[in-house]
Amino acid sequence: MATSATPPDPNRHTGRGLFARLEDELAELGFEPSADSLPGHTVYTATDSQVLVTVTDEPGRAHVQLTVRCGSATAWGLDWTTRMPHVKQLVALYLALNDDPVAAIDAAAAAIGIDSPAQAIRHFSAAD
Repeated sequence: MATSATPPDPNRHTGRGLFARLEDELAELGFEPSADSLPGHTVYTATDSQVLVTVTDEPGRAHVQLTVRCGSATAWGLDWTTRMPHVKQLVALYLALNDDPVAAIDAAAAAIGIDSPAQAIRHFSAAD
């Protein structure tokens, strides 16, 4: 799945929860929240993605668990706390969403609001 992003809107952070900016990015990508059976836990899924994101905003236990399903019996994942900078959260998310690492870096760069390193490499390679 090749997923791209729109440039960040500095006004879109609403102040909800500890991972509000990540949750805003998930919403822009079409991920829908559903309340988990545990208070303070929200699970985000998208119909066209094998990625599952669980956000826990429980005081003292806030963290994100990102799981990528790779078939019926296998999966891999990442976990992080509020100490992980938002930019790194976006990079991790886009690496999980994209099979192509160059597409992942391009999408993460767009979400962060910087020029893509992959585009710069292609530009300099074309100049040779």
